[in-house]
Parts: sequence; C-alpha cells; structure tokens
Amino acid sequence: NGHESRIIIPLEYNGEPVLSISESAFEGLTSIKTVYISDNVQNIKSNAFLACGAKSIYIGKGVKTIGDYAFADCIEVSKLTYSAVNCNNLSRYGFYFRHLGQQSEECELVISASVTRIPDWLFYGTNYQNYADAKVIRFEDNSECKEIGYAAFMHMRGVKEFDWGKNPSVEIIRDSSIAVLVS
Repeated sequence: NGHESRIIIPLEYNGEPVLSISESAFEGLTSIKTVYISDNVQNIKSNAFLACGAKSIYIGKGVKTIGDYAFADCIEVSKLTYSAVNCNNLSRYGFYFRHLGQQSEECELVISASVTRIPDWLFYGTNYQNYADAKVIRFEDNSECKEIGYAAFMHMRGVKEFDWGKNPSVEIIRDSSIAVLVS
C-alpha cells in the first residue's frame, strides 16, 4: 500500500513459490526501512527497489540475476547483507547499488560466508558520481568466497575498512576488482 516499513519477500505466496521481484515493484517507496529477500527468490528486476528508504537490506542465497539499478539510490542503507551464491547475470553498467548508503554515517556491506563468488561489476561505479558508498566491506568468518570478479568493488568511495574475516578462502582476485577504494 506504499506505507509498509518492512518488506519481506516470502518463500511462497498463495501456495506458489516467489521466484522474482518485478521491475520497479518498490521504486521510490521511502517508507520502506527493511527489505528481506528470501533465499528462493532468483530474479530481482530492474529498478525493483530504486530510491526506496531502506536502512537494512538482506539479499537471499538464491538470487541469480539483479536488474540494472535494482537498489540504486537507496541512500539511507546502513547495512546490506549479500548472500547470493550463484549470481552471475549482471550487465557492465548496471549500477545495482549506486549511491548505496550515501546518507548513512556507517554503511556496512556484509558478504555472507556462503557466497562463493562476487560477480563482475556488482558494486561498480563508473565514476565518483555513481559510486556505492559503503564505509565497511566485511566478509563473514570462514567465507567460502573463492573469487572476486572483475571491477566488483571498483570506484567505491569512502571505504574505511575492508575486512576479509577469519579464514578467508579467496583464490582469485580479477583485474580492477578492488581498484580505487577511496577513503
């Protein structure tokens, strides 16, 4: 109804599994403060949460695709937990998290231990006007992440801490994946 403060995308609705979030489904809804995307959701379409007022976002393990600008301009985010295990279908200039947490004093990006790969371009910004603004990037302890994709964290502004966690398992860091992390 446009006034919900918590959006929980359930495992199923009317007995059917929820596999996708529609394009622009929650775009511009500033009343939203919490977004929880269940582990069975596979697709988050373009602009799904563009410019919503979320302070906390959880992206479930099952997400395989994230549409362009899906979480762009969510400037109040203080914590984003990314748990997608097999997310690979991203376009080069999707700006999925453009301006993430720009208005938050301490925006934390948490990579869940179950994530095996950070896709190319995931938190990329082409310049200092299209950045994701996380202050802390933290991998959970005992991370299963083996690979950081090309330009995955490139051009993030304001990063004060990059924490690999205890017992990291990263084996491959692609070109420019953590280039130009500026604090």
